[in-house]
Amino acid sequence: MAQPFAEQRELVIHTGLDPTLISELALEASLNRKQLRKRGISLHPGAALVPAVLRNNWQAWRQHERLRLWKPWRRDDHLWAVAPSLVNPLLQERRLSRLQHQVGAMGFRLAVVVHLLDGREQLARDYVRALTALRFCGSLDDYVARQLERHPQRYLVDRLFEPLLEWLGARGLRFVLHSAAPADRLATTWGTLDHLGGAGPLDSTTPPIMAPETARTWAAPVPLTAGLSLHQVKVAQELLQGLGHPPRGRQREQLRKSLEARVAAAASDEPPVHSWAVALGAGAAPAGVSLAQDRLGLKVWGMGWPATASSLALADSMALTPRRRRQAMRRSRRRSG
Repeated sequence: MAQPFAEQRELVIHTGLDPTLISELALEASLNRKQLRKRGISLHPGAALVPAVLRNNWQAWRQHERLRLWKPWRRDDHLWAVAPSLVNPLLQERRLSRLQHQVGAMGFRLAVVVHLLDGREQLARDYVRALTALRFCGSLDDYVARQLERHPQRYLVDRLFEPLLEWLGARGLRFVLHSAAPADRLATTWGTLDHLGGAGPLDSTTPPIMAPETARTWAAPVPLTAGLSLHQVKVAQELLQGLGHPPRGRQREQLRKSLEARVAAAASDEPPVHSWAVALGAGAAPAGVSLAQDRLGLKVWGMGWPATASSLALADSMALTPRRRRQAMRRSRRRSG
């Protein structure tokens, strides 16, 4: 059974480190807008939230709110906004405090849902983007070594989100771990929030909102057109072969045009790549990245991440009593040193 939801309405910001993952979630949520409304959730466009967070410009957001408030049967809804590229701004305490104040003035409580991929898949996707943008030349192993040396905070997620956990608490900050395949993003998200008590509204006159029994409850979106293809990656690797450093200036522009021309001339019936880690034959994630992900799971769940983000696995993990959860966390800390 679903946990009771708080009486105060929530503005739930869905964001994450991987833009493709967030785009898939936004597409699926938009396709299921009517389904979400039946469960007491109004979907606001993330594009209206980004300027509000970054520039404190709420004009576009208030316009959508006026349209919603014209319909009395939707005035008690929770609000969901799926917006990429908001992790770093939300990690700035001053900006987050201002956002909380603005959201509170509108009568909502702020909640943030961070959507994550496995560290191995995230590193592979970042490598593909850097390669096709001609910002890196070299192998996947070279890229992983460079990223963990220069930008370790992006992949050591327990340290990255520690400030947010302190500022928002476990109730206001939730995490959803997705598989690489772009399927059931919304069902995975709903199952997580349902058991954490933040998927929809509940008051004294409304029965508990139950999570969908199967993923079929949600309409499946048409697969996204692949922004990147395996052929495009191979062409980029060929163009960059032999270079000791990423191209710049005129050389980069020439290589970019060559890349676009060769990709455009190729057949367009190549199937989309769901897991870049598998497509590139990536090895296991570095030990530090895996340990950081495990430590974050311990902080969030009181034990490890569920094997899958299904409602049943989440229910089992959340069924621990507070005492047993604290004991599990103490044992994990002793094991991790």
